[in-house]
Amino acid sequence: MSAVIVKPLGPGGVSGLAAHKPDPDELKSLAMTLGVDTLGSPLDLVAAIRKGLKKEAIDFVACALEVSPSEISRFLHVSPRTLSRYKPEATLSMDASDHLVQICKVYEKTMEVFGDRRKALGWLKRPCLPIGGMAPFDLLDTSAGLEMTLDELGRIQYGVFA
Repeated sequence: MSAVIVKPLGPGGVSGLAAHKPDPDELKSLAMTLGVDTLGSPLDLVAAIRKGLKKEAIDFVACALEVSPSEISRFLHVSPRTLSRYKPEATLSMDASDHLVQICKVYEKTMEVFGDRRKALGWLKRPCLPIGGMAPFDLLDTSAGLEMTLDELGRIQYGVFA
């Protein structure tokens, strides 16, 4: 099974990935965040997830979120020690690849909403009352937590404070 090719992350991160059907620019942004060669259509994203992203994609996401790869490992349900044994060209499981893509979508939406990398990362890492006083970053290990975070970002984006 071949994996997706990893390329360097663009300077300063990227923004603009919507939570719904991605357009070509949004797919390009997601590809940059993941460090993959290209994603021409939503079906390319499905194929990339099914093939499995390379372990290096974790490094790109960690860089975008300004955390260590071992911190990302808890979201993928892999121990930091196991993750450290992966070779850079190793292929992640389909589940880990899919979850990594979902984390990137949260990062992209956060960048879209806040428009500034510092503000976006600050919001992700600070406790947030509407989501139980937890930092959104701490909810990224489950699909329910990812959904709660995206919902809260939508409320912020559209000025719904309830």
